[in-house]
Amino acid sequence: MPPGTTRFIQPRSRSKSRTSTYFPRLLVAYLVVAAGSVPTTVAASSSSTVHSLLLFTATAGYRHDSIPTAIEVITALGDVTLRPTSVDESVKDVRWTTTHTEDGSLFEQEDWLRQFSAIVFVHTTDVDPPGVGTVLSDVGARNLGQYIKQGGNFCGIHSAANTLYAYPWYGRTVGTFFSYHAALQNASIERLTTTFPATSTLPKMLNLTEEIYSFRSDPRQLPSSATVLLTPVAGSYSDTGKAPYQGTPHPLAWYREGDLLADISDGDDARGPVIPASANLSGGDNALRSGGGGRSFYTSLGHTNETWRTDEFQAHIFGGIAWAMALS
Repeated sequence: MPPGTTRFIQPRSRSKSRTSTYFPRLLVAYLVVAAGSVPTTVAASSSSTVHSLLLFTATAGYRHDSIPTAIEVITALGDVTLRPTSVDESVKDVRWTTTHTEDGSLFEQEDWLRQFSAIVFVHTTDVDPPGVGTVLSDVGARNLGQYIKQGGNFCGIHSAANTLYAYPWYGRTVGTFFSYHAALQNASIERLTTTFPATSTLPKMLNLTEEIYSFRSDPRQLPSSATVLLTPVAGSYSDTGKAPYQGTPHPLAWYREGDLLADISDGDDARGPVIPASANLSGGDNALRSGGGGRSFYTSLGHTNETWRTDEFQAHIFGGIAWAMALS
């Protein structure tokens, strides 16, 4: 498939399995830089490597109405360059084709995941407590864990942190599990670094109507520490909840590289009080308590269709996915 196209594998539970290829519409609204300004669409250069991306959007709990928009945007970004000032130089030539599915049984096929340069969970949801309503079987989840252990790359968007609670290794791969979110409202979001592709071209401050997520633990306290990219500006939104273990500044997006599966209880018991047992990050499958030499990128933003249609968020998503794939 050429970059910027999607291979859709329909869930078997809905109808007979089928595969189709389509070219997504590149809606101007998705690619608007500013009023009256549209970015340039360019083909992949001859030196570009076209990667293969798996996009998984299955839900067992809440289902976001922005899922179709997310699918279309991520697919289009596989062969679209936004305006030059929106793309980090280090990943500007990264291209991908997208395989989209909500069929969790595909994960049960041994070695099926190995064809992908990165696996992206977008708006996936489980029902908590662990094991009550999930998007993957134990076999499928273990195969995903083995993909990570063998150096596979992972990206999670929004409620990807609200998924697979029964598997501590998954929480470690993402960085933490979701705790709660404030009401949907306008919030100011601060960029913390300009040295990473997902934020290097963003303005210092973003104003978005979003759900501000809080988390069960601090991804910076993992053995493979996260670098936090975005944080909400205190006082710019209303939140009466408490997340005492998520650390400061409040993490909204982050990245990690290497040792993605490293268990917090192995050789670093001092982290126990910082990452409580309720975070469900310790233990689990013994085969998935170490390793994972790939890359992980997570952003909690993306609840609304409007967020997905902004140039800034598209640059954020493109930079994170492209960075993860660049290791392949």
